[in-house]
Amino acid sequence: MSAARRRAAPDRHRRIVGAAITVALLAATALLTAARPDDLTRSFEVDGAVGETVTTRELVVTVDEVRATRSVRTADGGFDTDALFIVADATVASRIGPRLLSSTRLLVGDTVYLPSTLAALRSLADQTTIADVPLRGALVWEVPADVLAADGADDARIVVQQSADVRLDTVAVIGVDLTALEPERTVRIEPAAVPEAAS
Repeated sequence: MSAARRRAAPDRHRRIVGAAITVALLAATALLTAARPDDLTRSFEVDGAVGETVTTRELVVTVDEVRATRSVRTADGGFDTDALFIVADATVASRIGPRLLSSTRLLVGDTVYLPSTLAALRSLADQTTIADVPLRGALVWEVPADVLAADGADDARIVVQQSADVRLDTVAVIGVDLTALEPERTVRIEPAAVPEAAS
């Protein structure tokens, strides 16, 4: 091989490598440009089902049962609705420190429901968890009367999160089939408290 050919081979190799790097950079730029900001900072879902324990970076969550009713009762009285209450009996513990659960949501299709604001319920959504101390109680959402037959009701999700801002963090997502629920006449709700076995 002549000296000229030997010099040409490395040059050709450098041009090919340079072109490949350029193409890769252009592709990466296109992907980042096409991605929405929410896609880059979204939370990471840790999926589970009713009866399973789901562990995220900050919380340990178990939803034991989900019920539907038009009437909830507490030690202080009762509340009736022309709509429907979805009641999830759950146990939640923080893994790090005090965490408020008021940002917990019920997702049915594209609709987001926030917890009931009835303070007398003393639900989990009104409580602050303490590290390594489980709290047992109810999460309650007031939803339309026809929600059990709504689009997405067979694949509804309870999202238990430690704050409103969970970007780039993990959240517990409990799948539940609302279409399988038969509304109960009334559901009694106990105030959120530390289970006896943990106290």
